[in-house]
Amino acid sequence: DKDLSDNNQLFSEEGNSFAAGAGFAFESQLTTGLEVSSFNSASFFGSDDRADLSETKWYLGYRINLSDRFRIVPALGISRWKLRLKEGAFEFASDAKAGTYRDTDFYGQLNLEFPI
Repeated sequence: DKDLSDNNQLFSEEGNSFAAGAGFAFESQLTTGLEVSSFNSASFFGSDDRADLSETKWYLGYRINLSDRFRIVPALGISRWKLRLKEGAFEFASDAKAGTYRDTDFYGQLNLEFPI
């Protein structure tokens, strides 16, 4: 998008991503789920900067029926992620240095459920 460019050069980002998830709703209205995702970039501005991000998330939620056809599901979860940066021609000026970064974070989400 030219609006995201510098000096009228097009911003080009190439890469692959994958995501998969599965969940289960118990009769007690509890829900649980597991999600796995990854993203691999090929280049930023053609400078051979690469970033690989992988994440595994697990959550536990509770379904609250507001009507027969609509419910909300607040959930709490934990996310384990790993980010690998390869320094290229563009990345060297950044504060983010090449290497592998890992962490575990807690998160909350609110899902809305309704039939289509």
